[in-house]
Amino acid sequence: LYKNRVVIPYDGSHIQFRNVLHHELVHAFINDYIYKGGIKNMKGQDVVLIPLWMNEGLAELLSSTWDADSEMWVRDIVINGEKLPKLNELNGYLAYRGGQSVWKFIVEKLDTAYINQNTEAPTIIASIFSAIATSANLDDALKKSIGMGLKDLEKEWHKYLKAEYWPDINNRQYINDIGIALIDSEKVNNTYDIGPSISPNGQHIAYYSNKEGLMNISIIPSDCEKCQSKSIKSILKSGMSIEFEELQILKPGISWSSDSKNIVFSSSSRGTDILLMVNLETQKKQKIVFPNSTLMSISQPIWNPIYNHLIAFIGSNNTQSDIYMYNLDTQELTQIVNDIFTEKEISWAADGEHILFSANRGGENSQTWGDQYDLYTISSTTKTINQLTNTTYNEHYPISIYQDSLIVYISDQNGINNVHIMNYELDTTNSSTIMTNVFTGIKHLTGQNNHIYFTSLNNSKFNIYKLDTSLINN
Repeated sequence: LYKNRVVIPYDGSHIQFRNVLHHELVHAFINDYIYKGGIKNMKGQDVVLIPLWMNEGLAELLSSTWDADSEMWVRDIVINGEKLPKLNELNGYLAYRGGQSVWKFIVEKLDTAYINQNTEAPTIIASIFSAIATSANLDDALKKSIGMGLKDLEKEWHKYLKAEYWPDINNRQYINDIGIALIDSEKVNNTYDIGPSISPNGQHIAYYSNKEGLMNISIIPSDCEKCQSKSIKSILKSGMSIEFEELQILKPGISWSSDSKNIVFSSSSRGTDILLMVNLETQKKQKIVFPNSTLMSISQPIWNPIYNHLIAFIGSNNTQSDIYMYNLDTQELTQIVNDIFTEKEISWAADGEHILFSANRGGENSQTWGDQYDLYTISSTTKTINQLTNTTYNEHYPISIYQDSLIVYISDQNGINNVHIMNYELDTTNSSTIMTNVFTGIKHLTGQNNHIYFTSLNNSKFNIYKLDTSLINN
């Protein structure tokens, strides 16, 4: 907006890159059409300022589909919030998800030509911005284009949310019905506790937290129940120096050494992504850098449960993201996968040879990437890939429990991210058993046998929960 330019990040995911391109082009359009290409024109009396929810919400609507993550945020404010937010309260991340919901309502309920299939694409968006460009204020523009001002739009959007989600309340579970919150987010004053990782001895959980306003790596006992600050140990805070500039919170991943004495995670340091190992007893930190590689981004490292000198991770160069493996003894970096697909959310099987992962491969022999993710396993020695699921849904975060072929994972099969379990050796029909049916959704899994932990959103706060063991035993 200040320099009339768009900067596009690329982390190796083609889907994400496409979505970011579309998202930023929407901003470029608004900047050019409404603000005439620069921030100085915003000072003019004849320019209507676009609220953040309208700007970011439209960019989200036009750049990506309405997915389980968007559904999670909106369901949370409908069912867990004390009241539905006003349009001017859609700030922060709600400007994106809440704003997307408002635009979704406008297109699905008010665009009669599109609803009646008289047009291939929505026309009401163009009508609204045409009115904005020729009106004195936003309220007048909306009245001119959709027949209602901001107050009435807010009321109708609220009615839409109630009709859409309230009938579903009795059909699903609340988070607290199926899990125990590990952290008392009210007393600790955290809003973003994510990416749990259980230690091999089962005694501790490492996770990402915004405790005290800065993203950090923290550890709590795995048997915590609404723990407070005295039970939480902060290991490292990011943003305090150029040595540890930023944690990969959008692609979280913490892993433990087999003796439960060390953890490893990715961080940016002096402008470069690194792996960082921390000894929890001595607090000694060791950086792992790859100066001779073409890697631009590193995330989601996993420490081998048997061969303690091996760490696998997701790495991306300026072309694609793949699975890599690093040998701590020989300092050798090996590329396990080399293809155009996006591999992510990796975990070791108990045998120490195979890696479970989610990918948009479109099948074992596909040559083109798609929008849908299935689960796969790859041998770290032979590099043989086997497809575990073949559905029309998205499957994420596979982890082995009890035995290698018994996996727990997240699926959006019922439109919302929930936990599923499947034995892929015994069941060749791709059928799974759904373990949870929560109203909002579940993100990030970690587990050991019947002890399963996950992240979920509750009242606009991410917390870590332990899954009710009766759901696993049954």
